[in-house]
Amino acid sequence: MIKLQKPLVLTIGMIPTAALAQSSSIVEDLQALKVKVAALEEAAKPKCPAENSFQIGSLCIFDPLKNYGLDYGGAFALCKAFGADLCTRSEMSVALSANANYCAYGWIKGLEQGPDDNFHRVGRTVMPRSIQAAGCGDAVGLVFESNEDISGVQGGGLELATHRSAYCCMQIEPN
Repeated sequence: MIKLQKPLVLTIGMIPTAALAQSSSIVEDLQALKVKVAALEEAAKPKCPAENSFQIGSLCIFDPLKNYGLDYGGAFALCKAFGADLCTRSEMSVALSANANYCAYGWIKGLEQGPDDNFHRVGRTVMPRSIQAAGCGDAVGLVFESNEDISGVQGGGLELATHRSAYCCMQIEPN
C-alpha cells in the first residue's frame, strides 16, 4: 500500500476523456430517472374522477354510477373500489355550500339514534340541490328522502336494500 504525504489532486486534464463522457451520461440518466419518478408519483396521487365529480379544496365528491342501481352495501363497496368512502352529512353540507347541484338521491353514511336510545348504522339518501331544476323537484338544500328505515328512525332513512345512487368522498390534493 502506498501512503501519500499530500492529498492527491486531479485536474480535468488528468482524467481520461472516456471517463468524463461516461460520468456525463450517468448524470443525464439520473436526471431522466428523476423526471420519470416525479411523473409516477403524480400519477399515483388520488384524483377526483373527471366525470360527475365536484371538488372543494381537498374534498372530492362524486357519484360513480349516476343511476339508481345500488343498495346501501353496493354503494359502500363501490366507493371503496374508488379508494373513497360514502360521504357524511357534513361533507354533503360542504358541497352544498359550494353550490353542488345533483338531481339524484344517493346513499351517504350516518348514525342515527333509534327508539331504544342506541345509535344504529342507517342508510341515508340525500340529493344536494343548490338551485331548482325541472324534473328534480322544487326543494333546495340537502333534500333527504323521508321514509322509515329499518331501525324505526323517521326522516331520511330507507331500507338498506332500496336502490339509489351513491355519493362517494375522498381527500385529494387541492387544485
